[in-house]
Amino acid sequence: MTASHTPGPWTVDTGHRTDIDRTVFAHSPIHNNPIAIARVYGEGVMASPDAEKIANARLIAAAPDLLAALNDAAAGFAVLSTAGLGETHEAFARENFAKAKAAIAKAQGTTP
Repeated sequence: MTASHTPGPWTVDTGHRTDIDRTVFAHSPIHNNPIAIARVYGEGVMASPDAEKIANARLIAAAPDLLAALNDAAAGFAVLSTAGLGETHEAFARENFAKAKAAIAKAQGTTP
């Protein structure tokens, strides 16, 4: 059994910026305040530039929306793969359905 992720939306902390990290938050309806989901670190000589930390944090924050969109796309590819559109289009749909299902499984910690 796999656990569900914290519901979105997730946001990147912009009010408590430090030079060493960026934090991704979700809103907790139980506690009526933000809860930390992830932190993108960077410190010292090997640290990512701040722009890269921000980009990484935004990508993480988009994860719930990306997963929902990918689930919708996978459903569409499943329909198109047998829609009688011709072998070329159906093969494209089957290939992308498989890619979408693999990415969804990776996000959910399951096997496709």
